[in-house]
Amino acid sequence: MGSQRVSVVTGAARGIGFAIARKFADHGDLVIVADIQADLGRQSAKELGAAFHPVDVSIETSVVELVESVEDEHGAIAVWVNSAGLLQAPQRSEMMPMDEHDRIWEVNYRGTYLCCRAVAPRMGEQGTGAILNIGSTNSFRIMPLPAYSPSKAAIKALTELLAAEWGPHGVRVNTVAPGFA
Repeated sequence: MGSQRVSVVTGAARGIGFAIARKFADHGDLVIVADIQADLGRQSAKELGAAFHPVDVSIETSVVELVESVEDEHGAIAVWVNSAGLLQAPQRSEMMPMDEHDRIWEVNYRGTYLCCRAVAPRMGEQGTGAILNIGSTNSFRIMPLPAYSPSKAAIKALTELLAAEWGPHGVRVNTVAPGFA
């Protein structure tokens, strides 16, 4: 275990998560690429000079195993970014298949919640830490995305709740709301 800051980024195999992981790696952090896509995750971690750990953020035991293995192998987690998420095609709410709706909520909201729930108490014990949740501009202006937009609005509300809950213990919890370029 070295003196590098340990930063975990879920959904870091590609997209926004990969870009965030790259920034942390560029600034000298020991980055953990955490993703359900094992082959792509390993490839991304190799490109970044990072470590890879598999995770399905929608499954509590998978999240807890990730947190424990990162701490066992690399030390205390200083930064956690919840970037794992699913998008959807625009459609009317009555046309959306419920299994797709539920999977988006499982990954976007439940995954963020499970990760925060697993890592915030550990950061609180350290008296320091930062959690960044990836929201969306769709939590402010609704588009015809009947699962995605509400799941991102829920992340915004969850972040506010957790910031109030964990801030007094030295844990910063924030969200950013990227949009389409």
